[in-house]
Amino acid sequence: MTPVSPSSPVVPPWAQRLVEQLQQISEVSETLTYRLLELEERLAEGERELAELRERAQGAVEMPEAVESRLEQTDERLARVEELLRRGDARNSGGGASAARPLKAVSPALSRPAAASLDDAVESDPDPFPEEGEQAFLDDQPFLDEQIA
Repeated sequence: MTPVSPSSPVVPPWAQRLVEQLQQISEVSETLTYRLLELEERLAEGERELAELRERAQGAVEMPEAVESRLEQTDERLARVEELLRRGDARNSGGGASAARPLKAVSPALSRPAAASLDDAVESDPDPFPEEGEQAFLDDQPFLDEQIA
């Protein structure tokens, strides 16, 4: 029999390999735990951002009512303008002359004195494209050295 010393125990190779594999599994599980914690933090941050976006979206629900009202007012104004244009076409084609209803301003601060008809309103506005005087071409102008000489 071979004497076994208490200071150096003999470990069979299968046990040594088992210890190494357990060590590797421990390292892998530690790495996975850290990654899982990071993912949980990112998920919590994403949920906070989503909650903020939902709160903003709920606050914006009131806005479409005002927008819808403004769109309805715009539709009404466009219908009146189209009616005035149709009446103008009927007058030009020999139809009877009828007094056109004046358009309403969007807000009282922007209102001007209302004209009796669309024709009066067009005539009272200044020309948006005034004619400019003619300008001389560069070829017609003398050069600076010709002016000095």
